[in-house]
Amino acid sequence: MSLNQPNHPAAKIARDSDRTAPVVSATGTPDSREQPPRRSYLWLWFVGAFLIQAGAWTTWFIIAGKHRVEEVPLVSFEPVKR
Repeated sequence: MSLNQPNHPAAKIARDSDRTAPVVSATGTPDSREQPPRRSYLWLWFVGAFLIQAGAWTTWFIIAGKHRVEEVPLVSFEPVKR
């Protein structure tokens, strides 16, 4: 082995650029390139639910602040006549 030759076997090393087979997509049809996975927007549902809940609580407290609870006795007191 001389110093000018690369240090690898004589067999051809397969590289990504050497592949000519088409990529098969998840649906089973050949595709020239694989599509990246779809992004999840589940976090938007959580943010939306939080904002709706915060709005409901804010509305509840505003209405409750304008309509104060009055003190009402649970039992009307009438003196007993004997």
